[in-house]
Amino acid sequence: MVHPAWLGQGWAVVMMAVGGYSLARLVSAVPLGRRTHVDLDVGHVLMTLAMVGMFVPGWRTLPAGAWEATFLVVGLWCTGRAGLLLARGRLAGPSAAPGPHFRHHAVHGVMAFAMVYMDAVSPSAGHAGGAPGMAMGPGAGVPSLTLLLVVVLLASAVWQLNGVDRLVAAPAACVPPPVLVPAAPAGPSDPGTLVPAASPGGGGPVPTGGRPWMAPRLEVACHVVMCLAMAFTLVLVV
Repeated sequence: MVHPAWLGQGWAVVMMAVGGYSLARLVSAVPLGRRTHVDLDVGHVLMTLAMVGMFVPGWRTLPAGAWEATFLVVGLWCTGRAGLLLARGRLAGPSAAPGPHFRHHAVHGVMAFAMVYMDAVSPSAGHAGGAPGMAMGPGAGVPSLTLLLVVVLLASAVWQLNGVDRLVAAPAACVPPPVLVPAAPAGPSDPGTLVPAASPGGGGPVPTGGRPWMAPRLEVACHVVMCLAMAFTLVLVV
């Protein structure tokens, strides 16, 4: 149990807010015509539900074994997706670097396995000694593994915050400004005007098609909050 109790309840309320927002993203993405990581949003919803029960044992929604199995599947899925994206990048050429989607799935794979680890050392799950109703207990985890997970989570939070401006500006940067070229003068007294140049393929101006990304700043904020909450929870088991 987090002491004081209001601190654990406060974290639980924050997790419910993040989970509710992630669920709203899943529901509204298609009607609004926006792009989003569906599998990662599903992972966010599941992780926040589980963490609510870790912060406040009375609000636990599923038995410990069910959560461990759920996050094992989520971790394998995210790890498999990251491996597939990495393999595709290598097939594209030796100079192809892993993209942001690879890093997103790799980090969420680590987060899912961290959830399995936290639930496994939870005294309330029956895997370690402790008073009934305790969500986490000091000394229940492996210090070296706990420290590694905390470092990865904090590094991911910093990396996401550092890339907020880049992620937000990326859709606009994909559309180059039109190139203006002089038009043929209509007569001797016409100085000529500037008109948009045709695209290299001869098909006219570059189209701006594609669905915009759904609230990238809020998506990053949810990820950062989850990383901080999980790092805080992991510290409790050291």
